[in-house]
Amino acid sequence: MEAHHLMVNHRGRRIAMGAFVIIAMILMASGYLYYRMEIVELTREKYKALAAIGERKSLQLEQWRKERQMDAYRMSHGSTVNALEDFLSFPDDARLRAHLRERLELEVESGDGVDALLLSPAGDILIAAGDSHQPISPALHRAIQAALASQESVISEFYRESRGKAVYVDTVEAVRDAAGHPLAVVAIRNDANSYLFPMIQDWPLPSLSAETLLVERDGEEVVYLNRLRHKDNSIHPLREPLTRIEIPAVQAVLGKKGIYEGKDYRGVPVLSDLCAIPSSPWFIVAKVDSEEIFAEARFRTISICLIVGAFIMMFGVFIAYLYRQWKADIAERNREAEREKLAAVHETQALLQTALNISRHRHCRCSQRNPALCERCGTGHPRSRQPECCRRGRNRPVCEQLADACARSTADGSGRDPLDPCHSLW
Repeated sequence: MEAHHLMVNHRGRRIAMGAFVIIAMILMASGYLYYRMEIVELTREKYKALAAIGERKSLQLEQWRKERQMDAYRMSHGSTVNALEDFLSFPDDARLRAHLRERLELEVESGDGVDALLLSPAGDILIAAGDSHQPISPALHRAIQAALASQESVISEFYRESRGKAVYVDTVEAVRDAAGHPLAVVAIRNDANSYLFPMIQDWPLPSLSAETLLVERDGEEVVYLNRLRHKDNSIHPLREPLTRIEIPAVQAVLGKKGIYEGKDYRGVPVLSDLCAIPSSPWFIVAKVDSEEIFAEARFRTISICLIVGAFIMMFGVFIAYLYRQWKADIAERNREAEREKLAAVHETQALLQTALNISRHRHCRCSQRNPALCERCGTGHPRSRQPECCRRGRNRPVCEQLADACARSTADGSGRDPLDPCHSLW
């Protein structure tokens, strides 16, 4: 019996452990699948955010360029042409010079420019809104030549003056007479650090590594035009050779658009979005470190692991509780079986004692000596010829013991009563 109990307990433990292992594996597999789905969804969200930011910066730059070109167009047409023709006819007239200078100053005050210049087609300064006496930069000279060759406004390259860290960009348009001949050139100068670069560098979401880059191609190099977040390029612009194709800025000037994963100017893996600015040589690169993206993924991974671990512990406790309840039920049934077995032993002992009492008498009559015996044997009448217990097969060992006792009571040969139950057992 003890071996049977041990076998049942061992089987129960194996079932409980198997159930726990299966549930734990299911939970871990579900957690892993959820983790993969979260990573895919997180990457998709970052892609969308980068694409939206890159598109927004591209639209802002395009709008900025259009506004500057409209300023130059307004200055080079209308009454400015007549005033300029008069001034060119009488260059020593102080009143005409003051009038043109007032118009240039008004343009600077109404816009975000820092200076406005009226130059000859050769590039000589005729009138300036400020007190600029510096020679024109090579970038402005190239823009003047491009404006004279076209009928539209031209935005110059970014350039720095030798006396400071300021970065300038000029919008240039030719002033023409009725026949289309160039009379002069209007140049509106903007400080890129005052509005343009802050607008480019502004990131709409909190981030430790994200930045927007304004780049252009210069021969076989890519030039970073705006200030960099992670490297000082305030004195000299950063340049990279086009052979470094892993850099997103290089890919942008080579014509790639959209999402690109590579390494930035620091050599750090980044996720970036590449956009070209229409009608310009500029490109926008919106990027964020891959480490920052996966830092959020790691946080979600830890959260998922904690949740899965908590569920596994809960199911482990639940299975352990069910196993203990099962063991308690088995033990209770075993105790109940032991109690029934002990009660049967006691009953058998009582019957044997009764049979021994009967054997002490000469005649074994249930009706006269022990009616309780007939009742225990199952007969409905004390004078039955065959006890019900023997006829139905119940308590047969007791009946056999009773028959032996009756046989011993008549061993002296005095005869047996046919109505005595012992007669049927003889």
